[in-house]
Amino acid sequence: MPQQQQASVTRRQFGERAKAYASSALHSRDESLEMMEGMAREHPGGGVSNGTVVDVGCGAGFTAAAMSALAGRVLATDLTPEMVEQARLVGRERNATGMTVAIAAASSLPLGSGSVDVLTCRYAFHHMADAERVLGEFRRVLRDDGCFLLADTVATEDPVVYEWMDRVERLRDPSHHLNRSPSELVGLIEGCGFQVTEQGESRVYLDLESWVQRSATPAAVVAELRRLFMEAGAGVREAFEVDQQGDDIRFSWPVMSTGETEEVPIELELPRHIASGSVAFTGARIITVENDVVLENGTLVATDGRLTCIGECDTSGAVQVFDASGKTIIPGLIDMH
Repeated sequence: MPQQQQASVTRRQFGERAKAYASSALHSRDESLEMMEGMAREHPGGGVSNGTVVDVGCGAGFTAAAMSALAGRVLATDLTPEMVEQARLVGRERNATGMTVAIAAASSLPLGSGSVDVLTCRYAFHHMADAERVLGEFRRVLRDDGCFLLADTVATEDPVVYEWMDRVERLRDPSHHLNRSPSELVGLIEGCGFQVTEQGESRVYLDLESWVQRSATPAAVVAELRRLFMEAGAGVREAFEVDQQGDDIRFSWPVMSTGETEEVPIELELPRHIASGSVAFTGARIITVENDVVLENGTLVATDGRLTCIGECDTSGAVQVFDASGKTIIPGLIDMH
């Protein structure tokens, strides 16, 4: 499926079901999130207590909210506006004071190059069609000593079992792109310039009925999914722990959690020009980083390359005033130079 079409399907699928995911105990907390927290605490850059974490494909915001207990600043991004709203609500409910949210595609993040200490992505990567481009964007926004933490469901190395899982996932959720095998996923990540330094395995346990209800899968498709599970071969039943319990079917997907750093940090020095005097941007939607505040039709003033005013600002002394209507600015994360 082309990337643009994939994005449209994903927004529709998760926009309609955002509240269902916000009430999902599975997504709220599990072993994969605990692994991520542990990896973040051991971040080779010296921890993230004063750093910036960005959670990409944040869904209902559970990972971002958990990271806010560890990091100075957390930005939760998602392609789907309804999911971003749920993330904002979850952050507020969990008193994640350093957490802000933004609507953004994983392949085009509203962040300056080298501005992020840790980037997390949990249970979202299998929805991303252009994986190489996404990983390239992750590398761009991470610092040279930054860390990328990924947790996602994976297939097995057995091609028959692999294809069965892919068929089931695509039937249940049209926004699903691909669950890779562990070796395939590691190869993809390292091929895009990261080095996998940590790796953990866990499982996510699912019941067929709640699984298809969460995605609003049509009844006819649910019937086909039930048939596939009931008629699955021994290899599939063993790999995914398929077990009929009364009228329901219980099973599990393997989950791989990884921690990556950039394989070859590149230090590049280029001459840059920092403008003298003041410039102003007016009419922008401003998302503040320190506080969970969104300013509509706000003004931002920079003097000699540094921010001097955000919100209601006097622009009379500005050398140039730019109309930023319809634009979103995140001060502190945008690379102004």
